[in-house]
Amino acid sequence: MSPMMHLASFAGLPPELQVMIVSLLDDAQDLHSCTLVSRDWHNVFNPILWKAIKSYRVSRRTRRDADEISTFVRSAAATGSLKKYGHHIRTLKIECMDEDFQLFHTVAPRKFSLLHSIELMGHVSSDDLIADLLWRCSRRRGGVGLQRVVFDLDDCGYDGSLFAFGKKSVRALKEHFSTLEVFCVEAPEFSSKEIQELLCATPRLRVFNILSKDRKQPIKFCKWLDASDVVHQDWSCTSLRVFGCLIGGIPRSDIERELHDGPTNYHVLKGDHQKSIALQKRVYSQIARLTHLQELRMGIPYDTEHLNYRRHDKESERQYDCLAMSLDSGLDLLGGLESLEVVALEDMEVGIDDENEQRWVELHWPRVQVFTTDFGTDRDDDSQLSDFYDGHSDEESEYYFEDYYYDEDEYDQGDF
Repeated sequence: MSPMMHLASFAGLPPELQVMIVSLLDDAQDLHSCTLVSRDWHNVFNPILWKAIKSYRVSRRTRRDADEISTFVRSAAATGSLKKYGHHIRTLKIECMDEDFQLFHTVAPRKFSLLHSIELMGHVSSDDLIADLLWRCSRRRGGVGLQRVVFDLDDCGYDGSLFAFGKKSVRALKEHFSTLEVFCVEAPEFSSKEIQELLCATPRLRVFNILSKDRKQPIKFCKWLDASDVVHQDWSCTSLRVFGCLIGGIPRSDIERELHDGPTNYHVLKGDHQKSIALQKRVYSQIARLTHLQELRMGIPYDTEHLNYRRHDKESERQYDCLAMSLDSGLDLLGGLESLEVVALEDMEVGIDDENEQRWVELHWPRVQVFTTDFGTDRDDDSQLSDFYDGHSDEESEYYFEDYYYDEDEYDQGDF
């Protein structure tokens, strides 16, 4: 008998060996070709083909590229394959706009029983649709629960990009608290108490970041965690590696310098100094429990390059009700965070750059990169802007600013 007669066919192999072999293929076209060989091969290869869906534009520069967005969604809708095979999806990473996401919602299966990771890029303004997607992969619907939720606004590249992770989405997210490991969504509609609830109910959470890369809006419109909520209950996410969230609501009577528009009393939260120190120490103690923490991000750099920037906005919109990050306020309570690599405190009124604090950082955090920013910028000192702002109305200043910083070469009529 020929030796070849002893070789088992692929179809005759045990299912676990079939899956092991199939897992070595990572090209979607190869997998698709295998699904067409026979019914048996289709049953083996099709779940692997649909296991990880990635669909996004190579070019993310202009609104003009909208027609190229999410070809997967449109082709899957045309063939009906998404509704038929979508239950195999485990990880979903797509870039889409409102119309594509609406289409996805319409042609997708009513539940995603295996989906555990969602990453969306682009422009989706419907809180209802995002909430419904979260519900479709919840344990209550027979799913495994989401481990990873990432909404990335920076990759889209066109103005007005937006995800409406609103109140309904926040409620739907609670269905995944027990499985959630990564949550990175810029400026979701969380209240302070809802942020605290998440941190207290997600024992597997490793990455939590709701900060924007930079901000153009006033600090009062940012989502932040009130210090009085922080100290109400211990966080359960003690394995957290990345923490990115504003913490505010702290009286800072230690801030005495004057701003360009007068004393800091207008910006600084008033309150008893000793009570403020006691509150800050309790917040430090909460953070100190995160012994695996590698990145502590509590500041957002203010965007001084956007068209609506006004002279001294950077100083006016600075965080003043934040942790002082000084030894007097209890900074030394964070000395046990031995895994720490990054401390980001941009545009916060902090004392970590002072001489005693710098010596403490060198001793206890020798590997840590500390990022802070001054309250001034070169654009605040621009003589032309200064002279003009001092003598003109807000409306006149705005028109002048646009003319002064406008680069004609970057203007493209096709984008408007």
